[in-house]
Amino acid sequence: MRTHGPEEAAAPPPRRDVDARRPGPESASGLGAGSVRGFNHQALLHLQRAAGNAGVAQLLRPAVQRCGQTPCACPPEKQAEASAHHHGPVAQRTEEGGDSDFVEEDVPADPIVVSGQPGEVEHEGGCSNLALHGKTTANFDGGPNATVTNQKITTSKGCAGGCPAGTPCVHATGTLESTYSAAVTIAMPSMPSGLTECEQGKVQDFLDNVLAPHEKDHETRLKTYDGTTKIPVDITACGMDAVTKKVEKIHLDEEAKRQDAARKSSKQIDPFTKTVDCTDCA
Repeated sequence: MRTHGPEEAAAPPPRRDVDARRPGPESASGLGAGSVRGFNHQALLHLQRAAGNAGVAQLLRPAVQRCGQTPCACPPEKQAEASAHHHGPVAQRTEEGGDSDFVEEDVPADPIVVSGQPGEVEHEGGCSNLALHGKTTANFDGGPNATVTNQKITTSKGCAGGCPAGTPCVHATGTLESTYSAAVTIAMPSMPSGLTECEQGKVQDFLDNVLAPHEKDHETRLKTYDGTTKIPVDITACGMDAVTKKVEKIHLDEEAKRQDAARKSSKQIDPFTKTVDCTDCA
């Protein structure tokens, strides 16, 4: 029986590390003849024939994913720490996809505000079916300074029920003369814009020969308010204040009647519905 000295102590057989991603010298193809990462010899040969050595090596090469600066294989708390450090989506890099360190980050920016372009459009209706209207206005003066002419005031005993102490019963006679006048103004419309020369001629003819006579007719009717009236006065009342109030009522009633008659006469010729005839300009 043979013994060994210290220098001859049993040594473990030499060990060769095989990198599954790097083909070793065991075969001419660059892949070991033994089992690599679970693939047996026959499977590797089949892959070699189908994809070639480079393709097999690419398939067997593991993908490395990174979460920021921390590999994704790290514990969950480390992954959360890396994600919080980068404040944004985690960039993934694979060796087979090339070196892509792009990390999407938020960009501070003011709110985007835009506005449309204001616009304005104006369209003239032309001369066809164009209706133009004037405006006639009357200011009635109310018959100022109406006076009782041939006035005669005497005492009287005709006040029914008598008068208060100190107030005499009087009798007034004469003629109430009142003069009324209405100031009438006519406003004619201006020439519309956007008309041809022919259309302008038609409109002017309408203004001069159709609309203007119509407005003048309004004026004539409103001016029927004008005139002077002479109304006899024969009034008995307690005191001159009462007499004056009764004369004033006679005047106001006459003025209101004249004004109302003039207004009604003017309204009789409305509504005015005539339009400009521009058919010859077509």
